[in-house]
Amino acid sequence: MASRHRCEVPIQLDIPRTLKLDFNACADFQEAAGISIDTFFFRIQQISKKYHLDKDSVVPPEAAIEYTNALGMNHLRLILWVGLRHDDPNLTVKDAGELVNFAEGDNITEQYSYIVSKVCDAYAMRQVSNENKKKHATSSQQNQG
Repeated sequence: MASRHRCEVPIQLDIPRTLKLDFNACADFQEAAGISIDTFFFRIQQISKKYHLDKDSVVPPEAAIEYTNALGMNHLRLILWVGLRHDDPNLTVKDAGELVNFAEGDNITEQYSYIVSKVCDAYAMRQVSNENKKKHATSSQQNQG
């Protein structure tokens, strides 16, 4: 189960790991990729809408190809890298790319889909965490007033 407070999602690769998209991971992604993490996920959302995909959908090959073309393998590798470094500070970008080979799935399309799914879950937890903070701040302000 994902941690709502820390933007963490379990992911099975070579070993069980935790994907964490906190502020530092998002900033590192933006610095390395040249785009914000929100732009990255906006692209995912647009493709998902086009193919009527939700969290539990099996991604058809044509959608996986479109994800690859729109997002780039390099961006997915970068987001995996920034999301896993909290557990392994010595992890390199190339190491993160090698970990894709251990993802669930019988082929690269299925492995890519698995990682996109986990990355989306971590991003969603980040969004929920931010919304909860805003609600808590609003509630605290109302209680003080």
